[in-house]
Amino acid sequence: MSASPDPPPPPPPSHPFPPSMTDWETAPAVTETPDIKLFGKWSTDDVQINDISLQDYIAVKEKYAKYLPHSAGRYAAKRFRKAQCPIVERLTNSMMMHGRNNGKKLMTVRIVKHAFEIIHLLTGEVWGGGVIFRGVGFGSWRGFLGC
Repeated sequence: MSASPDPPPPPPPSHPFPPSMTDWETAPAVTETPDIKLFGKWSTDDVQINDISLQDYIAVKEKYAKYLPHSAGRYAAKRFRKAQCPIVERLTNSMMMHGRNNGKKLMTVRIVKHAFEIIHLLTGEVWGGGVIFRGVGFGSWRGFLGC
């Protein structure tokens, strides 16, 4: 058996870029961003915040869209930065209370996902009326009135 000679290496390119990419202006521009849906199922595009005083503090806009409510962001480093934390992640973080649940974020993400699926099966939507904030309730007034 005789060893066949290796083929000669290809010649070096005369130009580092393909001819169609010689000018940066000819590169195709990406005009459409992918649709980011929570848990791959629910979009936050149709969420309406009716209370004008809460619009700056509930992060549901496209800018804050995430696939999972687990960003490990530093939202408590500065004052009012928690307003940029996605509202579903704030829900997830608030469920990690009491000693037995501290630090179990994956468990709370799973619970929130299952809760959203149940709400979707029962009502057909997830965001409709789901984000409702109470002001001063009856329990707070009871202390003032002495009832």
